[in-house]
Amino acid sequence: VPFYHMVLKGNVSCASPAINMQANPRETFLKAISTGSALQFSVSDSYHTQFLTNANAVLVGSDYNGVKPFIKDMYSEALPVLEKVNGATISEYTIENGVSCTKFDNGVTVYVNFNRTAVDTAVGKIDALSFKF
Repeated sequence: VPFYHMVLKGNVSCASPAINMQANPRETFLKAISTGSALQFSVSDSYHTQFLTNANAVLVGSDYNGVKPFIKDMYSEALPVLEKVNGATISEYTIENGVSCTKFDNGVTVYVNFNRTAVDTAVGKIDALSFKF
């Protein structure tokens, strides 16, 4: 249950962790959608390849030119729902069988399927690792 977002969303800006730096970027993206949080990414413009040691391998995932298409795709998918819940507070959040239901005070309800298979819900089928609003 996203307690922080339930208390502060709509009053304080909320953002996801850097999606492109996560072990499971899709899950992080879906958590942002379920709470109406802004998407956040960590990018770098350039770096010396000498820094690409095991300790700094994370830099590869932040190369702007490499992640730009990923970022554009994520924003294109998220924008329609995030525009609808921008500034709204969470009035109710439930999760059942891997599907979250977030009700916002402006009347928008967002359903997120965190499962790796499609799920039939009261609002219809929600594809694996997807959402409806």
